[in-house]
Amino acid sequence: MQTSLQTANWRRSSFHFFQNPHLKNKDIFYHDRKEMTSELESLYELESSMDTMMQVCKNTLKNIRKVINQQQQRTNDSSSEESVEVEGEWEELKMNGNYEIITTYPFRVRRKDKRRVKKEGKNKEGYHQIQIGDRTYCKHVVVATQWIPNPDDLPCVDHINHQRDDNHIENLRWVSYSDNSKNFGGHKKNGLKNQYEYTNELPKGSRQVKKFNGWEFDNLYYNDGEFYIKVHVSYRKLVVFGDRTKHVNTYDTSNKYRGISLNKFTKALKDHKIEFEEEHVEIEEDHSL
Repeated sequence: MQTSLQTANWRRSSFHFFQNPHLKNKDIFYHDRKEMTSELESLYELESSMDTMMQVCKNTLKNIRKVINQQQQRTNDSSSEESVEVEGEWEELKMNGNYEIITTYPFRVRRKDKRRVKKEGKNKEGYHQIQIGDRTYCKHVVVATQWIPNPDDLPCVDHINHQRDDNHIENLRWVSYSDNSKNFGGHKKNGLKNQYEYTNELPKGSRQVKKFNGWEFDNLYYNDGEFYIKVHVSYRKLVVFGDRTKHVNTYDTSNKYRGISLNKFTKALKDHKIEFEEEHVEIEEDHSL
């Protein structure tokens, strides 16, 4: 492109030079001008042929990269498989019909044609991963897609017991993004990763918070300065964030993220401005009379 522009500029400057009425002895330069024009035309043709050659080179490099990628894919497929005889009943994998999965735990996957079992690894978050075709999947998603119905088309697969390497069918369930965030196994505080605290039963004297600061809740429990939310069949203790203004985070009934200040909650508790769920206590009738 630059050579074409230079050629055009030379042509224009040469034309104006020889059209100058004040130039003397024009005939002296006429022959040189013809030779210059001929050389410029040759340069233009050379440039055109070079552009063609460059395009051919680009296409060749593109094809070479494609072949290299295909070869790399074959290498990856080979290195991610192992010759292991796994006896049991196999069925076609729903995610990819070229593979099949065994129906017993730990649900190994293999190619139909080679019958070589796929190797598995763990990512930095602790989930088992497996390469199927040209994609990498989390193992719990593969298992859930294979055997757990999802009529509501929910987007996430959750580990009920919070153990990310426990991919038993009974430990997996389809959930929404919101429910999945409630059942995370850990959190980051001050840049450090910590594990959530879970309990099967709430501490004695815990009360369910229904309304605070104009926000309504249906899954928030309070006991002696600590907050809990119910996750499936257990309860998760909410993490207290902040140094000066301590607070916990949770969702209200409209699914909005709320930060509850511990100081404001304590003050509202003293002023009886918090609405709690009424406790229903069954009283046994005395039939002795």
